[in-house]
Amino acid sequence: MKKTLFCALLITASLALLNAQYRGEGLALRYETAGSGLYASHATFPFGTKLVVTNLGNNQRVTVQVGGRTSPQSPANVEISPDAAEILGIKNASLTRVRIEEMPKEAKPRAMRMRMGAFNQTGPAMVSQSAGTDLTALHPSLPIGTKLKITNSGNGLTTVLTVSGRIRASENRIVEISPTAARALGIQRPTSVRLEMIN
Repeated sequence: MKKTLFCALLITASLALLNAQYRGEGLALRYETAGSGLYASHATFPFGTKLVVTNLGNNQRVTVQVGGRTSPQSPANVEISPDAAEILGIKNASLTRVRIEEMPKEAKPRAMRMRMGAFNQTGPAMVSQSAGTDLTALHPSLPIGTKLKITNSGNGLTTVLTVSGRIRASENRIVEISPTAARALGIQRPTSVRLEMIN
């Protein structure tokens, strides 16, 4: 009986830890290369994670999506895009005290869930104005709205893009990315990249 009760308590505690969402305070930095739109860079949160960032100085808050990694040398816990910084009232590159909260993940039907890495593709990426101004991309076959982790094979930089439209299949490129995405990845000309679908 005692063994059964202990196992039940252990399972309950484990499930609680799995469902726990992060909440803590730290420093935010307005960072121009975090991209346009409501995006952020963070050292550990998985790409695509949504965070609620609150400016503790004025209580303004914004929801951002993690689309990049902070540098190990960065003094900030989170680097936010200019658009997000404007909402928070952060006007310059000064460090700002914030509260960071992870938004609960939306439950998805099992049949609709797709693990990261179920789709992998490697080939050239081209920069295109047609791909938009946010962290967006054009792809020949993936559904619009698909989230893609894209990694520059040359320098290892990575970010998360949203498929916003279609292009014709071509041997010259597997994906076209926006100028904003190209800056985040350090791409100026056709460059080999790796694509992974994350939803």
